[in-house]
Amino acid sequence: MKRYEDLVHEEDRQDPKDGDAVSTTDPFGLYLRQMGSIPLLKRQEERELTARLERLRRRFRRAALWSPAVLTRVVDTFERIQAGTLSLERNIDEVPSLELTAERIRPRLRLHLRKLRQLLDEARDEYRQVVRARSATARTRARRSHRSCVRRAIALVEKHLSPRIELLEAWTTELQGLLPRMEELARESAAPRGAAADRQEVAGRQKELRALMLEG
Repeated sequence: MKRYEDLVHEEDRQDPKDGDAVSTTDPFGLYLRQMGSIPLLKRQEERELTARLERLRRRFRRAALWSPAVLTRVVDTFERIQAGTLSLERNIDEVPSLELTAERIRPRLRLHLRKLRQLLDEARDEYRQVVRARSATARTRARRSHRSCVRRAIALVEKHLSPRIELLEAWTTELQGLLPRMEELARESAAPRGAAADRQEVAGRQKELRALMLEG
């Protein structure tokens, strides 16, 4: 697609006597002219594009919700909604066909939040077991339990809360900012241990890294 500046230059080169010419001082006219040159989608193409976009939205939503930190932000946001400090309608994606509307979500919000908070607490406990596990068997068992808790939390959020996709995008972007620090801590934690002071520093870095991993 041509840039606006290119369109202006094209219009400047046109003969002013040309009846089809559009004034360069009329951005709306330029917009209509450019849009008129783009072929419209056929009905089947529109349906296919809509279905594809919806599939991608669902995939992104599911991927974002796999982060316990994002799930925690969901709980915090909807608890503020329940307390009346945020608008429910402005923080959800309404899907009437799935009965995901403000009228449907509001009456059972307290119940769903209590269950979601419980699942997140269980997921954190299981993740701590993953970190502390002494054997591969114990680690695998704890990891499965952790994933099960997160999976049930995701199902609850998708079925009963439907947070707005823009919120998930903002939260995942925020979490990406933690990655450089986590990589730095991982490198420093893997450094050879020397004196007692060095060992204490490494232990501190490992503790901070575990905290960030638990958050993300």
